[in-house]
Amino acid sequence: MKWRDIVIGSVATLVITIVSGIVIYYFTKEPPEVKDELLRYAIERTGSFQSEQHAVGLTTVRLANLGDLAAHNVRIAIAFPSELITDRRINLSSGELGELIVVEDSPARLTLKLPTLLPDEILAVSFLLSSSVPTGPEVSVKSDRSMAKEGSLLRPRTVPESEVQNWLPRLLPLLIGALIGIVGILLLRRTPRRSSLNNHAFVLLHQGVYEKAEELLQAALAKGEDGPHVFANYSLCLAKREDFESAQKYLAAAKFYAKSPHDRAVVLFNEALVALTKGDKSKAHSSLRSAIGLSKDIKSYCNYSKVFQELAAEDPMTQSILQNEGRVGT
Repeated sequence: MKWRDIVIGSVATLVITIVSGIVIYYFTKEPPEVKDELLRYAIERTGSFQSEQHAVGLTTVRLANLGDLAAHNVRIAIAFPSELITDRRINLSSGELGELIVVEDSPARLTLKLPTLLPDEILAVSFLLSSSVPTGPEVSVKSDRSMAKEGSLLRPRTVPESEVQNWLPRLLPLLIGALIGIVGILLLRRTPRRSSLNNHAFVLLHQGVYEKAEELLQAALAKGEDGPHVFANYSLCLAKREDFESAQKYLAAAKFYAKSPHDRAVVLFNEALVALTKGDKSKAHSSLRSAIGLSKDIKSYCNYSKVFQELAAEDPMTQSILQNEGRVGT
């Protein structure tokens, strides 16, 4: 298999494409604008889940000042088509919300006033909705000098035309090295997962601290964090409360959400634990084999988890699957 040749050819093609794009960008970009405030907002529908008992929608509105001057008396109004807001959270990237004024706060509308939004500051308003909506809310933002437009929150970057020829030769070797490094990392190892509510809940859950783990997972669900992992881990909490019907619904949501082999392995690992808790050993054995076959990390999860160890102690077949690495189809 000539996978090295394929990788080298792909990297070379990518380098040529990116360098060409850089050259075109620098020679066709617009001249720099006069210094001023520049307000932009973006609407993110971060996820939704609906079952017979639960309906959750998650939406975040972010407002940024991408200009070079501070914006004053910024007023932001966010309106949903009906009374959908069950909870909300407001964050400012600088961390200082003391001067923020809540003008209107209802289940259908939120209006805020911020005396000053500095350059590069971002105001984020996250909503937990009683159901998902097909389109985002209506957003209106204005300051003393301008009105915000919807768009990217990335700050425009400019390079004087006189520096193009000097920077491109220096940039090219760095670009090639960076791309080769990225490809190497993707081939040899997976990037470690960041710290999150779900990860904190996972380590507590598998040490038997169920109530605190469930509290953290519910918070992660409300924030739309960690995709299929939080759904799968929450299913185990439900199973420990013997709510197996709800546990299966969250597992189904996690399976639909999971895309990568590791994500699917985590879902199958939790499916095995739910099945063992329920007493369905045949289902548990099948799911555990598939999980370990998709990701060897599952073995380390099993060795760490007191929940798994207690359940496996009563089932020699589960112990055998773990010792034999659980190859799919064995």
